[in-house]
Amino acid sequence: MSIEGKRIMFTGTCSKKRYEMENEARLKGAIVRGVFSKLLDFLVCCEKCSQGKIQKAKEYGIEIIDEAEYLRRLNSKNKEK
Repeated sequence: MSIEGKRIMFTGTCSKKRYEMENEARLKGAIVRGVFSKLLDFLVCCEKCSQGKIQKAKEYGIEIIDEAEYLRRLNSKNKEK
């Protein structure tokens, strides 16, 4: 599954600087959000992530993934059907 066309948001301390992660995602066609929204496709939770955002994501049924899964999807060439 690719991140192309997906609305995503990062929370926590990632292995790279936030702007680098966001730029990589944009280059792969993702729509990166800086403010939490119930319209997100998934929330990328890095270390020390916001528990409040995780709780909101659960309430809205937003998929929560860790950084390793995000990187796997970033490098994926297959689109979700």
